[in-house]
Amino acid sequence: MASRNGSVLLCLVAILALLQIASTSAAETPPKGVSIAFPPLDKRFTCSVDPAIGVDTKFICTPGTSPTALVLSNDNDVVSARYQYATPVQLWKRGSKYVASFSAYFTVNFDRSSEFTVRELFSGGGLAFAITPSLSVIGTGQESFGLFPIDEKTGASKNGANTKTVAVELDISRIEPNGFDPQIPHIGLDINSVKSVKTKYLGDPATIIDSKIGVWIEYNALKKTIQVYIHKVKVDQTPKRQNANIAISYTGLDLAKEVKDFSYVGFSSRVPETPNGVYKIYDFKFSTTWVLGSTVN
Repeated sequence: MASRNGSVLLCLVAILALLQIASTSAAETPPKGVSIAFPPLDKRFTCSVDPAIGVDTKFICTPGTSPTALVLSNDNDVVSARYQYATPVQLWKRGSKYVASFSAYFTVNFDRSSEFTVRELFSGGGLAFAITPSLSVIGTGQESFGLFPIDEKTGASKNGANTKTVAVELDISRIEPNGFDPQIPHIGLDINSVKSVKTKYLGDPATIIDSKIGVWIEYNALKKTIQVYIHKVKVDQTPKRQNANIAISYTGLDLAKEVKDFSYVGFSSRVPETPNGVYKIYDFKFSTTWVLGSTVN
């Protein structure tokens, strides 16, 4: 009888253990990955500017044709603007070990007007692929690509711990000879500051404007690495990943510590004055893949 009771007890213990494992597994279910792309340029994406400038967004973010592209510019002045996916994207799971790796790709052309001959790198300032805590551009100013307000001597965010922004910038105009900014044109990785943690000089400005620049961004959440590749081609050609060169390689980026779990993805820019030129983004792809990390977020 004692042996029988012991067997029953062992069965109960085993069942409870299985239930505990099942419960833990259920708690560790990863979210679904996302896949975002344009074209088409539709209501899934939204254009944002600071209402204080008094310009309708339809004059800042406009659809281009032949070929299809998002065209960024403003008729009268350089302004900050964003074009982002309107729904927040989950990048890490609170109270869980699950985190998202991501990949992004876009093609941009800094298209200078043939009438603008003052300098090769025309007005505006550049473009950044950005992960931000909100869609708002209010109070961000032009010197941070419309990302957040900064100390213009150091590039540090004035939002402190609430900045929650990671960006890959293509800077083609901002010149701070005695400040934080390296020689232009350059590509940089920005983590809650526009004083980039890693930069690469892109060379002769003449090779940057009036070209198609393909940019691939690959983030590995397990290794906490981010790598950025670029390939520049003529306007009538297509950038190819197999021909791209690495521009940025950085280790130590933990998105669970640097951005909100639900964040907005897309582009932020200091858009140029239309008489000088426009920025054209021909396409954009972004996708996430969930992996099980080593620590609880």
